[in-house]
Amino acid sequence: MAASIAGSLGVTHDIIGELTFQFAKLIRRQRENKPIYREHIENAIDRSRSRQMRRRFNQAARMNNGISLAQLLCGKLPHGKLDPVAWADAKRNVFSLPLLAELIVAGYLEDEPVLFKAAGKRDIEGYADPPVCVIGSTGSRFAMEHLNRRGQNVHCSLAQTVLHFHEAMEIARRKDEDGCIGPCDGYVVMSGRFDGFGIVPHRSSTVLGWASAYKDRSETGSLKIGIAQKQAESLIMRLAPGPRFESKLQAAMSKKAAK
Repeated sequence: MAASIAGSLGVTHDIIGELTFQFAKLIRRQRENKPIYREHIENAIDRSRSRQMRRRFNQAARMNNGISLAQLLCGKLPHGKLDPVAWADAKRNVFSLPLLAELIVAGYLEDEPVLFKAAGKRDIEGYADPPVCVIGSTGSRFAMEHLNRRGQNVHCSLAQTVLHFHEAMEIARRKDEDGCIGPCDGYVVMSGRFDGFGIVPHRSSTVLGWASAYKDRSETGSLKIGIAQKQAESLIMRLAPGPRFESKLQAAMSKKAAK
């Protein structure tokens, strides 16, 4: 699985931290030969968001009303019962707080590609056949408009997809009214044909060449031919496993060798 997140830095940092913890529990479940379903991924995302939201509600209740969230929900206040005026004030100061984070989680469950989008406090949008999703500041709208104009879909070749996303990224940065979109290093690639992740550099000479050649062309169907596909596959740089994964893998291999 891979995740992309946008929003307030403090909020997104905590959500990703909790999501990592929830996924670690799923890894343990997998090692126990227990199946993992789409609902497990959705639950991990929801728990990560709700934990952050509960913390914000609790802090707002203490700062604005001088009570904890638990006291507010139970109506057991130090000075008596929660009256309608106090409840209305709490709803305005506490429960109306937004969750300034949008999240996309994508990957594979066995051989099934999955994609989930969680925006703010809204319900999770989940797809078995990943469509196109965007998150973030105002530039994301322009990115989606361009991807729709290019006709990006699951049947596009890797070369087409890389070009379309390169163009969308440049347009989003240029037209972003909030100025929140920074430089892009590359695009994460996941495939059912190999384990782990790969990355295609954003400013690779091949990608820049495609961008120049197709700048004024309305369609990119010619990038489906074999040569372009081989070029796109050659651009993928495999990402090495992180140190936590490597240490666990080495420990497992040592244990196996000892047996």
